[in-house]
Amino acid sequence: DEALARKAVDVRTGETVRVEGGVPIFGRHPSDASTVLLATGIEGAIPLAEGVRGRSSRWEVDETLRVIGHPAAFAVGDAAIVTAGKSAVAASAQHAVQEGAHAAAMIECLVAGKALRPFQPHTVGEFLTLGEGEVIGWVQFAGRRIHLSGFSAAAARTAAFARYLAGLRLGALRASRG
Repeated sequence: DEALARKAVDVRTGETVRVEGGVPIFGRHPSDASTVLLATGIEGAIPLAEGVRGRSSRWEVDETLRVIGHPAAFAVGDAAIVTAGKSAVAASAQHAVQEGAHAAAMIECLVAGKALRPFQPHTVGEFLTLGEGEVIGWVQFAGRRIHLSGFSAAAARTAAFARYLAGLRLGALRASRG
């Protein structure tokens, strides 16, 4: 993507990533990148390193999303076991997007020498597709949880996804004008 390239962001897909002696290795090639963000999708893809807590290739993170046992690394989405207070944060796309934005903001804080802030998820709703077009779920509206099913749940899920995609487009437009 040209907008990312102008900001010196190198996007790679389908590559094996590992870290040896603190140096990121893409495939067989070491990198001099000062920051590496890894998006694996569906499940964590990096085996747990020595001294890092977690399970099933999902790393435990502290309240700021830094990997416990490796504070120079952040993990989000399917690569992380995230908690807020004493509660586990549901592994969902809406939370992964929020976690990614928070991790990026915390990297900016580190670079600027500012204090890190804890991650606070904001769940606006959850939907589950049961197959054959059947959808159930809930949305948060005016401080109340409203349960939906059938067509109203499918419509609300579609509207939420469209809003998310519009936000991505708006963010890309802002970055291109940046």
